[in-house]
Amino acid sequence: MNGFLPLAVQLDDSAKLAEINVQMDYIFSEAAKHQGWLGPLVEGNPWSSYRFATCLGQYYEATRDARVGAVFFAYNRRLYDVLAARPLPAGSWGQVRWQEMLTACQWLLDNFGSRASQADLAATWSLMDLLTVQGFNWT
Repeated sequence: MNGFLPLAVQLDDSAKLAEINVQMDYIFSEAAKHQGWLGPLVEGNPWSSYRFATCLGQYYEATRDARVGAVFFAYNRRLYDVLAARPLPAGSWGQVRWQEMLTACQWLLDNFGSRASQADLAATWSLMDLLTVQGFNWT
């Protein structure tokens, strides 16, 4: 999705955009069934879901699909729970690339923060704090 979506938008390819919408409908449906999780969680490492969080932003920018905010906030609550129970594995992609998720969270706050509940805002800030603590210290 990270490459396919921007390509479809740049080409203004209605068939590709329709396929993306079908896939996003499925992903949003599955997230609702799994307490907001946007998988996969491979060997306890959520890094691939960070990448999809970035795709949520791209999808919203392309479609203005209002579901993105609610799905993203639900995912943040779920990711926080996952990381609180099982911290980022040392040396994993999730630990060394935690800033990708932080950037996606900042995008969410910039685009949906004014419409979010206090609980959603608090959960997102808590996740950002947790990522900062568990993430690899690049200094």
